[in-house]
Amino acid sequence: MTTTVKVRFAAARDTAANWATANSLLSLGEFGYESDTGKLKVGNGSTRWNSLAYFDGSNAETIRDVIGAALGAGTGLQVVVNDPADTITVQLASGYALPRTGTGTPEGAVTAPVGTLFLRTDGGAGTTLYVKETGSGNTGWAAK
Repeated sequence: MTTTVKVRFAAARDTAANWATANSLLSLGEFGYESDTGKLKVGNGSTRWNSLAYFDGSNAETIRDVIGAALGAGTGLQVVVNDPADTITVQLASGYALPRTGTGTPEGAVTAPVGTLFLRTDGGAGTTLYVKETGSGNTGWAAK
C-alpha cells in the first residue's frame, strides 16, 4: 500500500538588500529567495550569500536535481529523483511503516510489515489499537 504524505516546501526569503546586509551562510541545499527580485540562491554550506551565484533555473533537470539534493533523507525516509518521469518522491524507506487507520478489524484485510500499528476508528474497548505481530501478509494482527 502506497501512502502519500503531502508537504509544503518554503524557502528562506527576504529582500535583496536584507540578504546582502546579513550576508547569511545557507546550509547545503538550503534555498534563499529574494522576494523583491524573484531570484534564488542555493547554499553549499560554506559560501556566504554575497559570494553565491544566483540559480538561473533555465534547466528543469537542474532544478529537479537541486531540489532532490536539498531534500535530505532522514531516518526512515528515502528521496527518489526519477528523471524520466520528472518526479521527486519522498517515501518511507524499506522496513518502516506509518500507522494505518480504518474501520473494522485489519485481520485478513490490511497487508503490512510486522510492527505496524492500526487505529480502528470504529473500535471499542480492546479493539481500537491493533499491532501487526507476525507474518508478511494481511494476517498476524493482535488487538491491544
